[in-house]
Amino acid sequence: MRTPAEDGFTLIETLVALVVLAMTSIALYQNYEQGMRGLRVADGEAQALALARSLLAETGISKPLVEGRTSGVGADGLAWTITTRHHEPSHQGQPVADVGNPLYRIDVETRWRDRPGRQVRSVVLTTFKLGAPS
Repeated sequence: MRTPAEDGFTLIETLVALVVLAMTSIALYQNYEQGMRGLRVADGEAQALALARSLLAETGISKPLVEGRTSGVGADGLAWTITTRHHEPSHQGQPVADVGNPLYRIDVETRWRDRPGRQVRSVVLTTFKLGAPS
C-alpha cells in the first residue's frame, strides 16, 4: 500500500524546481541578449566596412586625386571622412626614385553608433594611389 508522501512532489520540491527553472531562463535570456548585441555590432561593422571600401575604390576615379579632406553622412546614418595626403615614399629612410606620378595616401574613416547613447565606433581603411603625372 502507498503512503500519501509517495503520491507526488512535495511543496519544497516544486519550489526548488521552479527556482531552478527561473535561474535557467534568466541565464538563457542574458545569453540571447548578448548574442543580439554582438550581432548588431557585427552588422554595423560590416556596413561601415562596405561603405569604406566603396569610398576608397571611388577615390581618384571620378575626379583627380588632390590633397584635402571631405566628409559626409550616408543614407544609412554612417558618417565618413576621406583624407588624401601627398606621400613621399622611402625605403629604410632613403627617398625612392621619382616615377613621375605623385603618390597619395588615402584614409577613409567611417563612424557609427550601434545604439543611441553608445560610444562611437569606427573603421579606418588606408591605401596608396598614384595620381596623374605632374
